[in-house]
Amino acid sequence: MSGSTNNKHLDDDELPELLNIEEFNQIDPEQFDCFPKRSLPLDLFHYKEEINVLVPLYRRGNDLKAIERKEYRELSGRGRLFFSRNQHREYVQCLTGSLAVAVEDPNLFPEDVAHIFAEELVMQQETLYSSPRSDQLELLFAGLELLAVFLGVHRDNVRHLVQTVHTNRTRQRQQTNAAFMALALHLRLRGDKVAMDELPFTCLAFFLYDIGMTKISRLVLEKAQQLSADEKRRMREHPRWGMEIIDRLGLDRPGMKEPALQHHERIDGSGYPTGLRGVEIGDLGRVMAVADSYVAMITDRPHSPGIDPVEAAAGLLKMDKAYDVKACRALVQCLQEIRA
Repeated sequence: MSGSTNNKHLDDDELPELLNIEEFNQIDPEQFDCFPKRSLPLDLFHYKEEINVLVPLYRRGNDLKAIERKEYRELSGRGRLFFSRNQHREYVQCLTGSLAVAVEDPNLFPEDVAHIFAEELVMQQETLYSSPRSDQLELLFAGLELLAVFLGVHRDNVRHLVQTVHTNRTRQRQQTNAAFMALALHLRLRGDKVAMDELPFTCLAFFLYDIGMTKISRLVLEKAQQLSADEKRRMREHPRWGMEIIDRLGLDRPGMKEPALQHHERIDGSGYPTGLRGVEIGDLGRVMAVADSYVAMITDRPHSPGIDPVEAAAGLLKMDKAYDVKACRALVQCLQEIRA
């Protein structure tokens, strides 16, 4: 293979010594198809089987022409396209947005896959919230079906989801983080009683929990001063608005509306919108209440940084009259696992 003057291809003699193939991972066609079209964030290498040598092929950041992309894909199909393990993070970046491929990719660690899920699902959730249509719902649900597969492979994978919550505590991620935490608490509380075929629908219920907030003005949501009485009244209606949106989406499975309608209800009856108390609040509603409050407490805001996760969990555990004690204890256990 000859080199080119623009350094997109690199000549074999540019390397002073042979590369150790043990330090590289193979790229299959499915993964290569996920790579950006015109420029890649990582270097590529060509394995020449006839002489058992890896040679540089592409330098990251350079333009990638269509004919070169076709050539590289053909190499991947023959098992001869590789990337350096030193650029593992850049490789993960290439697969962000490709959940189906990421779940099956042997080059990725579980924590990599969890990161990709977080990045993709936050966008899908935001898209559905901004435009609650059936096609957007189907896209989100497809991602959640893959998430259920990921969690079913090994129960410990939920720990990696919890870790993503604590590595990105921004407002943009708040609703996705709360859904992840609710899912983690649900799995811990239910244990082996979780029906894996029902798990995607439970995930969806958690991801829809705050969709009613889309009816609240952004000016109100971002207001730094205390809300007026009318603004507070409207804010307290968002659980009912969420239920109405879920109805319009045609979702009538048992429990689907529970997180949306009950995440602001409290065990002692002090919550809203209907002041439910005790056993009137369902299991998914109790879990969502703890997860939503916890994530709100640890989330960073422009003028109010989030508090320490351990402090937030301890605070909720003390409010046993308002929050489900078992869910709060499960939260503490989740934090202990990621800090171990």
